[in-house]
Amino acid sequence: MLLSVIAVGAMAQQRKAATGKKATTTATAKKSTAKSSAKKPATQKKAAAKPATVSSLRSEQARVKQNIKKQEQALRANKAQVQKKLKDLDRLNGDMSRRQKSIDSINHEIRRINNDIGLLST
Repeated sequence: MLLSVIAVGAMAQQRKAATGKKATTTATAKKSTAKSSAKKPATQKKAAAKPATVSSLRSEQARVKQNIKKQEQALRANKAQVQKKLKDLDRLNGDMSRRQKSIDSINHEIRRINNDIGLLST
């Protein structure tokens, strides 16, 4: 009886191992399928489903052109915003440079005054 329990346990382990391999293979196959379908443009998917008519192609073309216009508008707005921020950054860098020069000048004057005080103290 003990041998039958061990034999059944060994068979169950083999089935689990085989099932695990099968699940891995299936998952890999699904990933490759998802990648290949993601590479296809949307028009190919629709074309495979039903033949395209001239009017449907024209409406799709109009929709694509409209999307392109929206994207170009968004790109122009983003470019203008980036240019403005770069201009502001350049202005801030100039302000910081001028203030650093002022600080350096003040530090130089303080050192000179400290030297004069040191000379007068001796």
